[in-house]
Amino acid sequence: MFIFFAHVVVNMHMGNSFCKEIQKIIKDADEHQEDDRRQKEVSNAVIELKGLLYSTEKSLKELGSKIGENERTELNTVIANAQKILDSKDLQEINDAILGLNNVTHKIAESLYGNVS
Repeated sequence: MFIFFAHVVVNMHMGNSFCKEIQKIIKDADEHQEDDRRQKEVSNAVIELKGLLYSTEKSLKELGSKIGENERTELNTVIANAQKILDSKDLQEINDAILGLNNVTHKIAESLYGNVS
């Protein structure tokens, strides 16, 4: 990850309107900082959910015949619900979908491979 910091030097020779514009830009950035942070969290959660959905659907295709009908139905239901959440802007809703999908896949993995602990 790269983080860029801008250092702007403004002197009075640049003109008063230019200085006011720079101050306005800085103020707007400060005011929207929390919204930007929140949007980044939502975007990262959606990316995580998409990756989890992809790997789960791939595993279901490969191992579908090895799991029971009830497990397959439960997994398909959780996948369908998670896909509906992809367009959500609600971080808690997205995280709940991730947790639900993880819980079901872990339960199925334990039944397939046994409890390794």
